[in-house]
Amino acid sequence: MEVDGRALPILSLVAFFIGLILALNKPGCREVVGAESANRLRWVRHFLARLRTQHRRRGLDCGEPSRMGLHAYLVKKTHIRILPLAGVSFLLWVSATLNAENRDVGAAAHHTGCQSQGKPDQPTNQTSCIVDLKPGDVRLFAPSLSPAGKLHRWLDLQAASVATQYVFAKTGRGVTAANKQQYQVAVKGRFKLDAKGRVGINAGLYSGAIFIAGFNNTGLGMGEAQSNLYLKHLYLSALPLNGVEVQYGSLDVWHDESTDITGYAYNGYVAGERVSIKRPRELFFDDISVAYGYVGDLNSPNAIGRLYRLGQSNFHRFMLKKSIGERAWVSTDYAFQSGMETWREAIRIRATELRVLDTFHAEVYEVSRIHPGYGFATYGEKAVLSRFTVGGGYADIDRTMLNSDRFGRGKRLFLTAKIPINEAFSILMFATQATDHNASNIPQQRVDIGFYYNLLYHLRKTGLF
Repeated sequence: MEVDGRALPILSLVAFFIGLILALNKPGCREVVGAESANRLRWVRHFLARLRTQHRRRGLDCGEPSRMGLHAYLVKKTHIRILPLAGVSFLLWVSATLNAENRDVGAAAHHTGCQSQGKPDQPTNQTSCIVDLKPGDVRLFAPSLSPAGKLHRWLDLQAASVATQYVFAKTGRGVTAANKQQYQVAVKGRFKLDAKGRVGINAGLYSGAIFIAGFNNTGLGMGEAQSNLYLKHLYLSALPLNGVEVQYGSLDVWHDESTDITGYAYNGYVAGERVSIKRPRELFFDDISVAYGYVGDLNSPNAIGRLYRLGQSNFHRFMLKKSIGERAWVSTDYAFQSGMETWREAIRIRATELRVLDTFHAEVYEVSRIHPGYGFATYGEKAVLSRFTVGGGYADIDRTMLNSDRFGRGKRLFLTAKIPINEAFSILMFATQATDHNASNIPQQRVDIGFYYNLLYHLRKTGLF
């Protein structure tokens, strides 16, 4: 019998998650975590089963496998997609081969070059690549560590920043598409429902009137002034077990080692549920996450107006991440959105010995259903001075996607620069030039110069947060 190649990655993921559940079920695991953790494990398995049941009831569009039936999905077509399988194989191969090589060099590479994206909302001395920075990201500024404030028992204020940027863009037809001043507001926090913070309500208030936008117009230059702020994220999160997190509501879009060049925009949102498992000692991978929900309402960012989408589903996603010592990070993910299947793979390597670069990053995506195609991006970054970092790369995007508005369809070179003045102020610059010179309305040239103020730094100085 001939097998549809698109089913092979699905079957691989199914087999993996079956093994995951068996690993969590095995007696040795329960002996380690104890009776209380065993109860939490049963709760997680019950939650996953409930998600599967809800997903089958909701159904998905465009012949999604759960509606077609496994047999029909396996035999309907015979075209084999190699890239997704190669990506998963590459992830496992790199993890196995580089892990041994990094035993001796990990210590030497420590705190040099930008690290994996990790948690951008936590105060830390960890550096990050410029292309990783999200709205309100504290890693945009000079490192800062502050003690917990008086309100920390109830409120975990994770981000509070204000920014202004100048944007200039010109299309392939020579028309000026943007010449304006914009501003950004980003506030993110978590209200803790218990003393240990295992259960909480998360909220994110941002500027940006659409899915891919994070800035409002000031009225200076092109475009009318915009004053609205949007509660884009509002969701319940719980940690039923150490290393296991469950979220439900209007979620932010998680990223693995892929950035918003080829992935979803950092300003995006998803209405649904997500489970993340971070137990590398038992499950090999550093992070395993599964998300189901609805991606849409691109011009309606307010979470309250999208809560009814929690009963609908047109999107699911599986993500795997693995670090290799302190030298490299790899990831792969599969996403299904409204009938379109997309695979993404990415790798980040700390390469300070090259002297020319501190970090090299590469990511690729492949769309295997509905107008198949692929794209990729490569990026390198170097800290020239202690507080001056430059980067540059090349991106080839084959279609209009829900990625960053800085990277439209086409082939382009791009440059970045970050100047963290201190813990409260920073300058960020971006420039891009298309290389295919398309006579279209897609921006071919773009320059962004932004000035950022970390309000969170001074709020923590008050001793409240």
